[in-house]
Amino acid sequence: MIDERYGLFIFDWDGTLSTSTTLVRLSSIFKTRYRLDEILKHKDRYSIPSESDAKGISDYIREYGEASMFYSNLYGIYSIFTRPRLREGSKEMLELLKANGKKIALFSDSKYYRLMREITHAKVENEFNLILSSELVHAYKPSPKGIMLMAKELGFKVGECLYVGDMASDVMTAKFAGMDSCAVGGGLDPYNELKEANPTYLFKNTFELYKDLEKAIGSNP
Repeated sequence: MIDERYGLFIFDWDGTLSTSTTLVRLSSIFKTRYRLDEILKHKDRYSIPSESDAKGISDYIREYGEASMFYSNLYGIYSIFTRPRLREGSKEMLELLKANGKKIALFSDSKYYRLMREITHAKVENEFNLILSSELVHAYKPSPKGIMLMAKELGFKVGECLYVGDMASDVMTAKFAGMDSCAVGGGLDPYNELKEANPTYLFKNTFELYKDLEKAIGSNP
């Protein structure tokens, strides 16, 4: 059962809270940096000091500015036909955490404009205290930079945070940050690879995680 001590829950998006589109699945297949064997082979490159970046997240967002309107509109057309849906239990889980005073953040390797479009369409944009894309901080998973910055921005120590994802790279991102991890099956990585990554918690799917959280903190609003 998930420990109720966590004050900040950081979620991945594609395959974790939402279903993944064809483009996302193809991307995960062809990018070797997502594979567990590649991560373990080069794990030294992902270990960074917790105070390695003095900038706050708002500085990154300001520097980034608005995404290219051309690509944003192009994706808008594509997403009409391949629009992802929330996975079963996702919305209820976010509402449960929020009702129990937990902070909720979202960290993804998705392009920022795509992430914001999909979250808005799913009508969960108001459930998050902070939303961040790897694109903004120029450090993609399994680099722990993004989730460490999020913990710092929201005022939590890494030991008070839980990172939830559907890929071995999500588990390793948390490990490199010194943060506990939770893996959910049914997403982009097969269950056996998630298990091999040895997350702190492992569930067959997002709905099973939601039901576990309901038992752990649902009675403590």
